[in-house]
Amino acid sequence: MSSSHGANRLNNYATIVAVVLSTVAIAVSLLEVAAMRDHQKASVWPYLSVQQSYFQSRFSLTIENKGVGPAKLESIDWRIDGEPITDLDQLILDTVGEDLAFSYDTYRTSDPANDVLASGEEVTIFSVPIRDDTMAFLRGVNNRITLNACYCSIYDECWSVALSEGGAEDVERCT
Repeated sequence: MSSSHGANRLNNYATIVAVVLSTVAIAVSLLEVAAMRDHQKASVWPYLSVQQSYFQSRFSLTIENKGVGPAKLESIDWRIDGEPITDLDQLILDTVGEDLAFSYDTYRTSDPANDVLASGEEVTIFSVPIRDDTMAFLRGVNNRITLNACYCSIYDECWSVALSEGGAEDVERCT
């Protein structure tokens, strides 16, 4: 009976060791899966930069994807003095008056909301040549325009980025 009792005790220890090893193996597997998921997300991480520039005789507001993955641009919001810009012709007229106003064929604008920006891709939101007839406008709107973009990765992680601010800020969703 003592050898049977010893065998049962040995079987119990073996069972406990097997359960502990199985639990450890599951925990390690879960950690590896989490690490792989984080690596996948990092390998397609978009990072948008909103910039204004005076380059080659042009003033431009641009958005560039400096990340390694595509960015789904969900929304673009640009404002002057906190008010949405809905009519550029009217903004030009309000800023410089009728005598100095220039027409829509002078500037370029685009609304890439709901587009996808590939890694390294840049899109111009607004561009105007720097000339005598546009300088009054550029001086009039200087430091008054804000541009915010909200974008998401292919994993639906979302960020908001603004002109002249440090970096992208995590957001729950783009609105």
